[in-house]
Amino acid sequence: MTEIIPAEDTEPPPCKLPLPRPVRIKLLHFNDLHGHICRFAKTGDVQPVFSCIAGLLSEIRSRHADDPQSAVLTLTAGDDCGGAIFDELLGHPAPQDAASFELHAAYRLYSASGLDVAVIGNHDLDRGDAVLAEAIRRDAHFPVLAANIVGSSALAQAVFPAALCVVRGIRIGFIGLVTPAQRYPEPGCPWRVTDPVEAARNLIPAMRPLCDVLIILSHLGRSLDDHSAHVEVAGDVELARSLPPGSVDLIIGAHTHSVLNEDGLAADNIVNDIPIVQAGSAGEWVGEVEITVGEKATVTQARLHPTAGVLADAAFEREHVRPLVDRVQPCRSRVLGRVVDDECLSTDAVRSQIAAGESALVNFIADAIVAQARAHGYPVDLAMIDGSSVSCGLPA
Repeated sequence: MTEIIPAEDTEPPPCKLPLPRPVRIKLLHFNDLHGHICRFAKTGDVQPVFSCIAGLLSEIRSRHADDPQSAVLTLTAGDDCGGAIFDELLGHPAPQDAASFELHAAYRLYSASGLDVAVIGNHDLDRGDAVLAEAIRRDAHFPVLAANIVGSSALAQAVFPAALCVVRGIRIGFIGLVTPAQRYPEPGCPWRVTDPVEAARNLIPAMRPLCDVLIILSHLGRSLDDHSAHVEVAGDVELARSLPPGSVDLIIGAHTHSVLNEDGLAADNIVNDIPIVQAGSAGEWVGEVEITVGEKATVTQARLHPTAGVLADAAFEREHVRPLVDRVQPCRSRVLGRVVDDECLSTDAVRSQIAAGESALVNFIADAIVAQARAHGYPVDLAMIDGSSVSCGLPA
């Protein structure tokens, strides 16, 4: 790629640097929410998660709304579903189940909170590209990025390689990158995730002339040396090392659930003069990066806000979250089967004997996985369960 040609009705704004007075751009970012927009307590109570994030975003935005020398953008670095009961509302990837899609809970809430840009994570593709494309069309009122997914006709009209936002006259470009790790396509899948470093190096020279600030929104993981999640080809550290100096101003990362820069931007998170940030997972943190733009763009601050002490936005919880909780309650109360009053199914037995030998509960789960896989056409012979994924027994 050598040039980006604007549409006939689009004219990218010219560069205004150097500015007579510096402008501060605040980037608020989170990642790997995995659909945990709230937590369900054993008592049945619903504990806010995203309503706390929404309250924090709103409070910071309002603080800078009347300041012509500052602006706020909000971002997610991917894996916005995959791991929570709200995934049930996404429906199923099989063609005969296409009508089963109801909504994407996280995207719907992100849109209500005014999110600006998102990137696809590997788990966002768990139910296939067609389901994800439908979710974006229906619920994502913001650009969703991925520069290194090719061959998907479903995503071709829903996902963009890059985006350009203009705030306070500053042109801020975003390139989205997805990890090729932990992606298990359907048999005969026509699309693939390509080398993210190659994609970045291809796109940056075309984007850079249009941007005063260029940011990579990455779902690659921090580094190949990080073992909290599988990182393939390159993490953010390896990506930064491979880029020409000055080509990008910041990498906002995800995938490895890394808590970076809790006490301010750390020296080991600056690689090849490119700061790297990431904000944990499951809504526990919101990251804040400040970029000061004057003669040039400089990252002047990076830190994390814990959400544990943040008051939930009560109106947001009531108007946007509670309807989704009500929508998913039938899934939570669905009876899957009846079990006998057998001691080997109890919580005490699971916790004390889970790694000691045979387990009736784990055998049941493994058999169920095999049965469901075969029902969906996969020639599975056996299933195995990691003991740490079974944390309690079943009530009789």
